Amino acid sequence: MALWRRRLFEPFDLYRRAARQGLESRNPVVVIPGVMGSRLSHPSTGHCYWGGQKAGFAKQEVGEEVRLICHPVVPGKGLWEVEPLLRPDGVLRSLELRFGGIKMCMSTYAPILKMLGVGGYLDPLQKLGKKDLDYGAQAIGTCFEFPYDWRVSLDQNAAHLSDFIDTVREFVAEERGDNEDVKVDIVTHSMGGLLLRYYLRYGGEILRPDGSAPPLTWAGAAVTDHAIFCGTPNAGSMNAIKVMLEGLKASPATPAYDAAVLGTLPAIYQLMPRVRHAPAVLSTNGDVFDGLYDPDAWVEYGWGLGSKNADERLKLLLPDESSPQARRKHGIEHLTKCLQRAKAFHKSIDSATDIQGDVSVYLFAGDRYPTPRQVMMTPHDTKLKVVDTGPGDKVVLRSSALMDERESVDYPRLLSPLSWTGVTFLSGDHMGLTRDRAFVNSALWYLLEKPRGNGIEA
Repeated sequence: MALWRRRLFEPFDLYRRAARQGLESRNPVVVIPGVMGSRLSHPSTGHCYWGGQKAGFAKQEVGEEVRLICHPVVPGKGLWEVEPLLRPDGVLRSLELRFGGIKMCMSTYAPILKMLGVGGYLDPLQKLGKKDLDYGAQAIGTCFEFPYDWRVSLDQNAAHLSDFIDTVREFVAEERGDNEDVKVDIVTHSMGGLLLRYYLRYGGEILRPDGSAPPLTWAGAAVTDHAIFCGTPNAGSMNAIKVMLEGLKASPATPAYDAAVLGTLPAIYQLMPRVRHAPAVLSTNGDVFDGLYDPDAWVEYGWGLGSKNADERLKLLLPDESSPQARRKHGIEHLTKCLQRAKAFHKSIDSATDIQGDVSVYLFAGDRYPTPRQVMMTPHDTKLKVVDTGPGDKVVLRSSALMDERESVDYPRLLSPLSWTGVTFLSGDHMGLTRDRAFVNSALWYLLEKPRGNGIEA
């Protein structure tokens, strides 16, 4: 067989020409990673406490370090009134850890960042490898990474995203030398998609102090052209429940974090599934557990910050509080605030309303691997037992990505509050989805070659 017949074309071959378009002919792209996908560093010293190489992780046994990696536990103040000291300073590119028992290779973000030219563009004079896209001399200003603090409530992160995108749009307009209304394309993975969903609806407005949503303005959608969601747990993930009860196990690259440490992080609660989808049953009677967002249930059953064993960590988090009873009270108060915020956040993004504006919304989801659908929870025991699985990517169910509401309705077609412009199912696992050829190919098509308007340009 002739050599030319054996050649296989990869996306980097297909889009090499399109990648060299000038800044004036395409939208800037913003990439938003998933949970734990951004480095966290001290703003004064620059020391990395999450995502650094070798010893670049906070240790939960060291009081000063665990106070930095945890969300501050401040009695009497709302979550939105407290800002953690550490700051996000970049998207992770190479790291392995375990989240909810699933091995996560954080180099997942290396291919997508490389695919889009984010985070240090290739010098156009540099010799390019066979699988690199040459973005040319005008590559600067076309792709940006948005590192965010994956510990804090996602509505607060939406406010930072709004400011970031405004800055990007102003920069690109200045680079183009005109006052054109610049729109952005946004690519997200995992939890980053939940952040994007909120931003599309409310822009930079956070939840109100009483937990109610701000006015639905679709401010984010108004400045977004394409929104690409990959592996987003739109209806939550069982793994979030798992780590909230069992903690994060140690891996060769990271230390262990117990449930009390993770229990201080508001955003992790926002990854939990919805009670209406019956994600958990009680071992005592087999009934659906309806107390997933009830702090009294967490206290009664001794889970997370509701456990009496949490005092070992609370003693480090609250060094000025000498009373175990007072520390427990503050821990339960923080647990209550996190659960209430998660419930309010879900309500704010789950209502069924048509998207306003011309934004196109694309979903990429895995559906090949058995993925936890329902777990059995035992009072006073942090161990979970998976009792039912469904198609997914090992972390996110196909039905969760789709936000499928057909659990109790006999209806053949999808019922979802989310209006997808297009849906593509992939065969990879959760952290492998962005390396899937179908994802890379399709994402580059939407971002670089998809026609605008009627598709005909002079």
